[in-house]
Amino acid sequence: MPGFSQNLAQAIFDATLAPSRSNLVAKSGVWMSLHTAAPDDSTGGNEATFSGYARVNIASVMASSSTGSTPEATVRATNTSDINFPASTGATQTVTHWAIWSDQTLGGAAYMMYSGSLSASRSVQSGDVVVIPAGQLQIDLT
Repeated sequence: MPGFSQNLAQAIFDATLAPSRSNLVAKSGVWMSLHTAAPDDSTGGNEATFSGYARVNIASVMASSSTGSTPEATVRATNTSDINFPASTGATQTVTHWAIWSDQTLGGAAYMMYSGSLSASRSVQSGDVVVIPAGQLQIDLT
């Protein structure tokens, strides 16, 4: 199951429970990345590098809903339409994981928020487009 990153957990703690509370500020985008192994919270280690690859802004395709009742309620974020990564224009690479970031690139205040495994590894060949079909990205918080 996808999970919180350490950085997001820390930001939520700092905004809600720390003696000197900070503010969580909404970013202009929420960026999804692909990885060849489990990503690292702070460096994004193992991010895909195939030619043509770029992170994708998914802010406009995510929606949330809740089920159950308090205190056992579950909030689920799901992609409402396909997430399409740019077509590969080069060498083959196998992707196995994904992550969601606060920014398009690392640096500054950027941090990983969520990560998880793809349902199956994907060998990306030249000309391939990696697609996460609508409803397939699900992040549950209970």
